Amino acid sequence: MLDGAPSWPFSDFYAVNRMPNSLDAKKMISDAAILLAVLMIGTALKAGTDYATAIGVSGLLAIANFWILNVLVKRLIEHNKNSMLFGLGFIAKIFLVGGTLYGLTRVFEPTAVLIGFGVVLMSITLRGVAQAALGAGQSTGDRA
Repeated sequence: MLDGAPSWPFSDFYAVNRMPNSLDAKKMISDAAILLAVLMIGTALKAGTDYATAIGVSGLLAIANFWILNVLVKRLIEHNKNSMLFGLGFIAKIFLVGGTLYGLTRVFEPTAVLIGFGVVLMSITLRGVAQAALGAGQSTGDRA
């Protein structure tokens, strides 16, 4: 049994599916926050503050959504109690986030809202591309 690993039935899953450090939720959230700041500054300079505000608000919603998802999944895996309650939490989160997104698209430009909401996915993709490029560069250097 691993230190801090939950007991059965998730212990085998937990042992086999440990994520690399690059996939740590805290790193993903900080990457998303940095990307969100860069997007907001660039958008404010290029398209104006209304677009930057839309990107910022929806980006913060996406980061909060990801953080809540991280907390819910960790609690479900570690405690494995009240799984029905966690299921209701997931459903409530979906409706809350979906309703908020719908409301944001009514107040702001929908394109800017959706760009901001994609900030978590964009940051994960950018980290993966950067790591792949670094790994390819290191493996090429080994051959020479």
